[in-house]
Amino acid sequence: MIGSIAKWRQLNVRDTLRMRTRSGSLHHRIHVYPDVFVGMHDQAAIDLGGRADLHLGCRWHLTRYLPSQLKIADNACISVSGHLKVFTGCFIFVNEDSLLHIGSGSINMRLSLSCHEGITIGEGVRISENVTIRDSDNHRLGHVDGEMHRPVRIGDRVWIGMNSTILKGVTIGAGSVIGANSVVTRSVPERSLAVGVPARVIRSEISWW
Repeated sequence: MIGSIAKWRQLNVRDTLRMRTRSGSLHHRIHVYPDVFVGMHDQAAIDLGGRADLHLGCRWHLTRYLPSQLKIADNACISVSGHLKVFTGCFIFVNEDSLLHIGSGSINMRLSLSCHEGITIGEGVRISENVTIRDSDNHRLGHVDGEMHRPVRIGDRVWIGMNSTILKGVTIGAGSVIGANSVVTRSVPERSLAVGVPARVIRSEISWW
C-alpha cells in the first residue's frame, strides 16, 4: 500500500504544463484554474492531439470557483482532440486501465464523471450543469449476473440538459438532445430528443445546432 501511494503525485498549475502530450506544439495548452486538485499516477497520461486546448475548472463571469478534482489512475488516460472547457465544481475520476476521450465543446459546472472502462464524448458537445456520466455500477447487487462496466459513447453535437444522468452501456447518437432531469439507461438514436426517467425518445430528426 505504501509503495502504491508513493507513485501518486499532486500537480499544480506549473506541473500541468509538463504533462505528456502528443507533440511539443505551441498549440497544445492545458489551463488549470484555482481550487482544482489534480492527482495523477506516474503511469497515467493526458494526451492532447491536434490543436487541443483544455480549460479545467474555469468559471462564468462574476461567479466564484468551486472545489474541483481530477484523478487519473494507473495506466489510465484522458485524451482531448479540440477546444474544451470544463467548468468549476467538476469531479472527474479516470480509473485504472481506462480511457476518457473528449473531442471538443463545453461542460458546465458540477460535472460528475466516473470512467472505469471507456467513455467517449464527441465534438461540439454541450453538457449542462449537474450532469452525471458513469460507465460502471461500481459493484454488483447480490448474486445478479452481468457486466459491471460497459462503455459510454456520446456522439458529436449532443446537448445534455441539466441534472441528467448517463449510465453504463449507453450510446447517444450525434445531434441528439437529452432533456433536463433525465436518466438515460438505454441508447438514443441520432438527432433524437429523449426525456424522462428512464429517458425515452419523444421526437426524431431534430436539429438544434
